[in-house]
Amino acid sequence: MEAVKLGGPDVDNISRAAQKTTLRSKVAVLLFPGLRAYLWQQKTEKEQIKRELWGINGVGYQAYRASVSEVKELGISEHLHPRRIRRSTIESNASDLEVSSSYSSFSTAAQYAFAGMKAVFHAGEARITVLAFGSQDSTLLAWGDSNGTVCMATLQEPGQLLHELHEHKGQVTDVDWSQDSSLLLSASEDCHAALWNASLGNLVRTLRCNAPVTCASFHQVNQNLVMLGTAAGDIDIFNCSTGIRLQRIPVQPGGGVNSPGLQALVCTNSSLFAADSRGCVHTFRWEINARGPQKLKVLHKNPLPGGKQAEVASMSLAPYCAFTHGPCLLLSTSDSFLTVYRIQDSVGKLEVRARVQMPPAARKLRAAMCPMLQVDTPEYVTMGGEDTAVYIYDISGQHHKGAKVVNKLQGHMAPVLDVAWSSNEMLLASGDCDGVVIVWKRDSTV
Repeated sequence: MEAVKLGGPDVDNISRAAQKTTLRSKVAVLLFPGLRAYLWQQKTEKEQIKRELWGINGVGYQAYRASVSEVKELGISEHLHPRRIRRSTIESNASDLEVSSSYSSFSTAAQYAFAGMKAVFHAGEARITVLAFGSQDSTLLAWGDSNGTVCMATLQEPGQLLHELHEHKGQVTDVDWSQDSSLLLSASEDCHAALWNASLGNLVRTLRCNAPVTCASFHQVNQNLVMLGTAAGDIDIFNCSTGIRLQRIPVQPGGGVNSPGLQALVCTNSSLFAADSRGCVHTFRWEINARGPQKLKVLHKNPLPGGKQAEVASMSLAPYCAFTHGPCLLLSTSDSFLTVYRIQDSVGKLEVRARVQMPPAARKLRAAMCPMLQVDTPEYVTMGGEDTAVYIYDISGQHHKGAKVVNKLQGHMAPVLDVAWSSNEMLLASGDCDGVVIVWKRDSTV
């Protein structure tokens, strides 16, 4: 039998065509991400925001959460709910916008409406110095006062005081929760910080410094590390398990007696920001050492603009800000100004994007960024007032100079010193000079 010979011109042509097709596919795979990035950069900022809004049906996480709750209450199958209908093109018609983004028809002031008080705590007569919700648990709330008392409360129905802790002999200057909310860190002017078991309320460990501890923070990834800022201008890094100090960093080497003390710390996954008593924010970078623990490296000093100096009341991190279109730092200073910094994470520098004059105050009032309801909404902050009210301000400056009052909460009988938002963005806590803590509940029907 004669063997059949495979090959010939037709087979060769098919083989070459297949090779060309494979090569084109490989080139397309390599070029497509770069092409998309190039086209994205050609869009204006307004077009980019519009595309992002199209990707999430024009609304933020808050609106999504409200939509899911509405579906559950009505008993409708979630995949049939009209808000799940996506716009097929960016240039949507008006009726489509009404279905996809009903929250756009509400004013931002209405979205920051409150349904009243969820809980009121009055554990002592001393003024509240600091407040903090649990990192991932919005039902946990901790605060400290000027007598050195640390309190923990639960907001599960009915809200109640869990622990009243009396370890500190001086004013409580800061409290911070671990990432899993199992530990609470408190700092005091008595030169030490305390580590507490949140569920039992017992003292786990005491960490001592050489000066009053003015601020404290857990590491965001490794909760076995804590950073303590002191009035002497040092950052002390401790191992929680052993209580051993791993590193001490002076923010102003060789500064001596006249060096500024630290007043606020903010820790991220890769950086640490420390604000001193002159309003200067120092940027540090975490460096991983294969032969030992992580170390902090000094990167930059970011003084207040115009050479001004003022003590820091609070410093907080917001994951997204309308001023920066990314993460930002909010700094509240004793000269009644709020400063918003854009974080240039690649180089560790801070860029001032806004500096807003607030109502004058004799006390240092702490401030907190409001939850971001939509990508394109103006910037709002929450702050207490010496007139016993809690204010939500618009600091975008779009139609006015300075800050504009969006909402005003009344219920305190003394000046309000600190405010804090819960992680689920539905609860707001405020503390005053009479030792009263009020937890406000946002109106979920808006």
